[in-house]
Amino acid sequence: MANWKKNYSSEHLDAADIPDGRSVTVSIVKIGTVELMGEKGKEQKMLVTFTSSPQFRALCPKSTWVAAKTCGYCLAAMFGNDDAAWIGKRVTLHSEEVEAFGDITEAVRVKGSPDIAAPVTIRVKQGRKKVMIKLTPTPTAAAARPAAANVPQTDPTTGEREPDGEGA
Repeated sequence: MANWKKNYSSEHLDAADIPDGRSVTVSIVKIGTVELMGEKGKEQKMLVTFTSSPQFRALCPKSTWVAAKTCGYCLAAMFGNDDAAWIGKRVTLHSEEVEAFGDITEAVRVKGSPDIAAPVTIRVKQGRKKVMIKLTPTPTAAAARPAAANVPQTDPTTGEREPDGEGA
């Protein structure tokens, strides 16, 4: 069953394009920018052009993804700050509930990559909070694994969001 939001989806990869509870591994072929209307008017955003498996292309023919700044930090943590070095790297994406602009919404997030040898944990500022994100080595057939394993949980004592501990 398709997500109803696919009926309103943009020209770029959207959380609704990734099947519920699944993840998809794509290969980065180009990094650029795109100008989009945002909360503050026109804004420059990072545009990632990618290739994907024939199985995912059958579900979603899109080949670009507007990566949120949080995802940019994840890519840099895995592959280095030089975005030219990201070309040819594989990244595993999933759909995750996030708090944005005072609402809970679905967003495309980075789960990890088959191109990293060990887990990478980063701390990223999201709004007024700092969030721990654990990026994991993923198999190339990542679409068969549930995406929920990397969803950060809130620590009841500190209020910080932390990974749920899978693979720790």
